[in-house]
Amino acid sequence: MCRSMLKDSAIIACVLVYLLVRLAIGFPPSSWKVVRRSLGPADEYGAPESRYLTCDDPLIRSEPGAYTYVSDGVKRLCSLYVAAPVDHVVEIEFVYLDVSCEEDGAVVLLDGWELDHEIFPSPNDHPQPMTARYLPFCGQMTPTEVYTTGQNIAQLHFVVPTLGEGFTIVLNFLVNPKPCNMMLLTNKYDKIQLTNFGLRRNCTVMSLYPQRVQLSYVSVGEREPNDEFDTSAGLRSLCSSEGGLDRVQLYQGTGVGSLGRRLVLEFCGVRQTSAPRAVKLRCHSSAIRLESSGLFDNVIKFDFLPAERDDGIFC
Repeated sequence: MCRSMLKDSAIIACVLVYLLVRLAIGFPPSSWKVVRRSLGPADEYGAPESRYLTCDDPLIRSEPGAYTYVSDGVKRLCSLYVAAPVDHVVEIEFVYLDVSCEEDGAVVLLDGWELDHEIFPSPNDHPQPMTARYLPFCGQMTPTEVYTTGQNIAQLHFVVPTLGEGFTIVLNFLVNPKPCNMMLLTNKYDKIQLTNFGLRRNCTVMSLYPQRVQLSYVSVGEREPNDEFDTSAGLRSLCSSEGGLDRVQLYQGTGVGSLGRRLVLEFCGVRQTSAPRAVKLRCHSSAIRLESSGLFDNVIKFDFLPAERDDGIFC
């Protein structure tokens, strides 16, 4: 509902209504990994030197450390986008919180990103429902937990209408032993590997640029545990089996969600050598998605290369 409204005032109203409803009926179990801080209350913890946030434009931060926001007294919706390296997760810790609930203030953590009213990772690629991926906070009681995302990105929505109120958070980037969903912030990224680790899950690598995809290795829907590896199978476009669906999908589109994207290529099978030419994804965003049934040990290796100058944009 909130994503269909374009004006800040409408979005603020939606966020506040959501908070009031959830506070009344309780929040669902969170998808965030939560651990308790063991160093005592916030006033004894001592935040490192902090960098100050503004609300003029959406902010992207890709460095760990402490960040502080102090309200200028204007009621508006602000956003902070956090991006860690692709093989890391984001750890978020509050060391100070003073946001008046009575004045309809709130800080909301999102396990993922919202861009142009679409969410990444999509509900189909994240193990938890959207209602469990939001964590709202207000008041003067600084949370004692540390929150960890499921991928390399996180987002904070915040409305702090009272002059002088605000919050301080500390961001840490931790190595992810089993990376799945990834957001790339550059148009050149070499040696990306997606694997399901034998699990039933969907993983997507998303780029906010047109790309050329150079495939270097594919083993999807072919290798079963303790079975011989059939290298003669090759790649194919018919990927359904009795046990499930294991496949690779290449998309191009105008955003990070499924509404504005188009399927360019779909395949499964085995290829142990580099493809003779790159696949061109020539719209504003590019994505590779690995869908896994959990019956196979799926692996795909590839490079994201910049689009060539004469490729143009075709959506």
